[in-house]
Amino acid sequence: MSYYDMPPSPASSASSLSSGSPHTPGSPSRAHSDYQTSFAVPSLPDYSDAFSQKSQISTAERRASHNAVERARRETLNARFLDLAALLPNLKHLRRPSKSTIVNSSIAHVRAARRTRALAAHQLRALNAECDKLRREVNYWRARAGMRAEPSPLRDAAFASVLSGAEPAFDPLDLDAVDEEDEEDGLARGRGRARRRMPGPPPEAACEGPLVLSHPYAQLHDSAPQPPPPPPPPVAAPLEVPGPGSGTPYVFDAETWAFAAAAAAHTQPAGW
Repeated sequence: MSYYDMPPSPASSASSLSSGSPHTPGSPSRAHSDYQTSFAVPSLPDYSDAFSQKSQISTAERRASHNAVERARRETLNARFLDLAALLPNLKHLRRPSKSTIVNSSIAHVRAARRTRALAAHQLRALNAECDKLRREVNYWRARAGMRAEPSPLRDAAFASVLSGAEPAFDPLDLDAVDEEDEEDGLARGRGRARRRMPGPPPEAACEGPLVLSHPYAQLHDSAPQPPPPPPPPVAAPLEVPGPGSGTPYVFDAETWAFAAAAAAHTQPAGW
């Protein structure tokens, strides 16, 4: 065993303790604590509770706003369904019909209106053809009598539309504007229970009977300019025919002479 490996003797330990010079070796734990104290990072305050409360409040507000908008939309849609039911003739006796009944009745009403429009167009074409035929016959006799022919009346766009049986032209709806207007109506009604009503359709759109035409025809007919009345036909000079056995002539007007000539033509024998 070497000299350096020998442990210190008790006498040397006691002499070192009894001496006046204190032994203060450097402490590594104290130096480490001083280093941590001088370079410690400041901790931020804990805002997790505040953020969670704010997120809960914003979520509740969004949910409440969404529920209010959906409630207003449902109320507006139900009101429009009731307005549609009031326009259908077969649902007037029902106080609050279901939505499926309103939709089915609307489809049946539109199909019946199309059939009625086609029937009206067919009848109007037949009447127009008969009127043209009678006008040609009248003008034939007027020409033989030396009178001016009867002109054909001027027809407007409403007559041509009904005669063709085409669907009436409506302006396309702006669906975005309708949705915004519905939301505003529903919100106003939910706050003050005072819903802003839209202007109702004209009385012709109520469809009181099965053969009532839709209101665009009446509007076009009312707004179209009416043609001026034709001038009265000129009166032809009377014809003088000498009477048999006397010097006093018979006086015939143009129409009497025309009918007399036609009757004479029909009563003449074949050899004449």
